[in-house]
Amino acid sequence: MALAFALALAACTSSSTESPTPSTSANAATVDTGTEVVPATTAQISSASMNESEQSVASPAPATPTTTEGTDPKKPHQFAAGSPSTKYVSVSVGSSHTCAITVAGQIECWGYRADRRLEAPEGTFAAISAGRRHSCALSTDGEIACWGSNDYRRLEAPSGTYTKVDVGLRHSCALSTEAAVVCWGGPDWIRDSHTPPGEYLDVAAGDDETCAVSSEGEMICWSDWTYRSNSEHRSGHWRGIPPDAFTSVIGGVGPWCGLTPAGRARCWWDERHGSAFHNPPGDGHTAIAGGWGRVCTLSRDAEVRCWNSYGEPSESPDGEFAAISNGCAVTVIGNVECWGYYSELTAAPPAVTFTALAAGGAHTCGLTTDGMARCWGLDSYNRPDSRPLKFISLSASNVRTCGVTRAGRLACWGGDSTPPDDDLQARYTTIVLGQSHSCAITADTELECWGRNDSGESDVPTGSFLAVAAGQWFSCAVATTGKLTCWGDDGHGRTDPPPGTYTSVVASAWHACALTTSGEAVCWGRNDYGQMDVPDGTYTRIATNVKHTCAVTTGRDIRCWGFNDYGQLDVPPGTYTEVATGPNHTCALNAEGQAVCWGHGSRSASGSGLGS
Repeated sequence: MALAFALALAACTSSSTESPTPSTSANAATVDTGTEVVPATTAQISSASMNESEQSVASPAPATPTTTEGTDPKKPHQFAAGSPSTKYVSVSVGSSHTCAITVAGQIECWGYRADRRLEAPEGTFAAISAGRRHSCALSTDGEIACWGSNDYRRLEAPSGTYTKVDVGLRHSCALSTEAAVVCWGGPDWIRDSHTPPGEYLDVAAGDDETCAVSSEGEMICWSDWTYRSNSEHRSGHWRGIPPDAFTSVIGGVGPWCGLTPAGRARCWWDERHGSAFHNPPGDGHTAIAGGWGRVCTLSRDAEVRCWNSYGEPSESPDGEFAAISNGCAVTVIGNVECWGYYSELTAAPPAVTFTALAAGGAHTCGLTTDGMARCWGLDSYNRPDSRPLKFISLSASNVRTCGVTRAGRLACWGGDSTPPDDDLQARYTTIVLGQSHSCAITADTELECWGRNDSGESDVPTGSFLAVAAGQWFSCAVATTGKLTCWGDDGHGRTDPPPGTYTSVVASAWHACALTTSGEAVCWGRNDYGQMDVPDGTYTRIATNVKHTCAVTTGRDIRCWGFNDYGQLDVPPGTYTEVATGPNHTCALNAEGQAVCWGHGSRSASGSGLGS
């Protein structure tokens, strides 16, 4: 029975800021439509801005910069839910990575690569639990294998055979074949010294807390200084453990919940939350998963239903399912489907033909052949203007997207999306978005910038221009003569480009890159991740972001270099015409004009992935 519950493991971690990195800025995705306004240059691809806030603990350690050209045949491409041709039996969603078990018993993981958290062991496995910086799995022989970060001795799983394993913030717990609870990792007070003796049906590890169901169905929870049960007073550290008999328990970043023998879900917070959690209605639930103020259950009729902390229905997937986790589930035919935040983050590109792309922090937009803006990714940032506007160029930043309409006007959505007063606008051909300022080129090839101007980043030079880029506190532009000029904050030499004649420029937080008239790619500024280490070759397009840079070669290959923590350098095989880079993902247009994406949230990689 414990093994069956293991198929519905919830994510057992809480969010935290990981690797806060200065925002990058975007450059325009522009297409010549032959309509009222003709762009000043050929298509320029957007690279987005983002203040990274990954759900993990520590910044990734500096890594050896990696350059890729196509996909390494020795390493399979990481779709957001594994290969779409693979079938799965269980899935577990961690804070910044996800793992699943295939029908063959093998483990596949995708998401954030730091701490080797994607390097799952070989073998055949029956259950899995993904946490914040590490994961553990139960082999078909009942042995435990863990991988990822080993601080707090997270990976030092005990020997023996087990029927259940669950990963918390810094510690993990398992249920032995003798029905004993065993915990490891974390501070000393989390581990075995505080584990109540006895026989148990189930166990769940939280942040610094643990709950287990005794063989009599009693829910017992313990933390740093004491433990409570639903047969004792409940006014201490634990708030309102229901006086029910239980068969299973889940916990972690959301409420703690258990299932009763009748399949009813009963939930509670620990004392730190200070309010009751409303129980999901009904009975007949066979599995439960929760996190971030939401609880989802799997019913006997294979339906997944979700509720928020007020007991109100929240977004739920359609279909029939066999196993659930926090935000993702395995269908009865073995596919992984996700909903809510996970579905938005990993949404597939629309199956239409595009002419240009703009990549934002966690969303991407494309310009269709008929001039429509189509966006996918995190929904709150990607809704175009509701009016039926048609565009000639697009640009995306962390939470904003803007475009130049065929009438030469600016239209923006998401975040602080207000362009200059429409009555004061000129006619434009290109717009680019920085972290806190924006720039555009008019139909008369003049340059305008607006927004923050703390370092003079919006003080535009005079002249005629064909390309512009907005970084963090600095800007760069290519004049119609090919001269490249940068201005604003000169930290790390960002405003000192190499001499030469140029055709395009892109900018990120602390560096910029440009293409010369001979197709050479050059970069300058700060080089923390190897994002400026340009490989030899000649290029037609270039895009850059905080940690990586990609460019389209004259042979229509894509080469990417820099940091590869989310697989953003792992270019799928093919020929390409355009490329756009977000903070942790990359998108490109193939020869047929279809959008192909890889890296974080790479369900959008091919339009056929399955979600993370």
